[in-house]
Amino acid sequence: MDKNTKRFIVALYFFLRLPAIVLIRMLFCFDRRPGSQIGKILVIRLDRIGDFVTSLPVIDNLKAAYPNAGLDVLVRPYMRGLARLCNNIDGVIEYRGFARASAHIRKARYDLVIDLLYDYKLLPALLAFLSAAPLRAGFAWGYRELFFNRAVRQKDLQGKNMIAVHLEILKPLGIQAQVTVPRIRIDKKKPGGQLVLGIHPGGHFPSQCWHKDRFSAVAQWAVERHHARVYVFAGPDEKELVSYIVNAANHKDVRAVFPDTEGLVRLISQCDILLCNNSGPLHVATALEVPTVSTMGPTDPLLWMPQSPEAIAISKHLLCSPCGRAVCAGHACMDSITVEEVEKAVEVQIHRLRQKQRLFT
Repeated sequence: MDKNTKRFIVALYFFLRLPAIVLIRMLFCFDRRPGSQIGKILVIRLDRIGDFVTSLPVIDNLKAAYPNAGLDVLVRPYMRGLARLCNNIDGVIEYRGFARASAHIRKARYDLVIDLLYDYKLLPALLAFLSAAPLRAGFAWGYRELFFNRAVRQKDLQGKNMIAVHLEILKPLGIQAQVTVPRIRIDKKKPGGQLVLGIHPGGHFPSQCWHKDRFSAVAQWAVERHHARVYVFAGPDEKELVSYIVNAANHKDVRAVFPDTEGLVRLISQCDILLCNNSGPLHVATALEVPTVSTMGPTDPLLWMPQSPEAIAISKHLLCSPCGRAVCAGHACMDSITVEEVEKAVEVQIHRLRQKQRLFT
């Protein structure tokens, strides 16, 4: 499907759903007015790990602006462990269906509800609207802005990184951003001596994933050249991928791990370096100040490049990328990233760590 056809279909979808949005607004009329104090805040974040982590500066700034307010987040059940590790979150609500979530949010009587989804999906915007909160903020996209009374337009966000995009939501609330980098602060003690390399070979879409044989080659190289301990990890749906890489590396110091979300954060915190594709763990590592080497193919680096001096992202900038496709038959953007390039980037990170005396002999 070419881009013009796709644009037409999306525009038609927006037009067809507009009457339903207007009807919902007419049927549900809320009369709560903003008070002088913000006592309860809800941030809705029903998407993936990377989206949540890049939202942390918004949460930190909200807590700084309203230090006496309770701040809750609404997340998918698998995100609960990660959310509970973040210092400025007071309560974690698990999303277990629209009806239950809507009733819970309405009953809680929040003063401010923020939907941080930068997309055209309606579900979180509708939840924000049905909360009846006097202040409702979100991003304008495909008429979903009709559910908010504080909206940020897409055209104001061109050329920004995703962290900066999220921080724009503070402007219509009159909040000046002070915190501009995500941070997860947990105990990061690890045994000294041996280099620990984490490898996360997965990704949300197949097109985002570098080749499993090449990950295996880097793991084997790290053990043989640097006497590293290598943890290869992913979610339960990627056990076959992880097992393949570990078996191909064929060394006792290359181990498979399948953590839950909280375990993922703690595992990454114990790594000296993380090697991965553009995925949630990449942003977790950045928030933990763990040096990273990542591959970027179909992903827009302007939006998703880690905002850290300790991050190395390898991207070929081909004419066809970033394409944003979930599946790509050619996959030239990933095919052209070599094992040697990745090993060189890992070497750079090892050298930096030694200079900072943060690493083994």
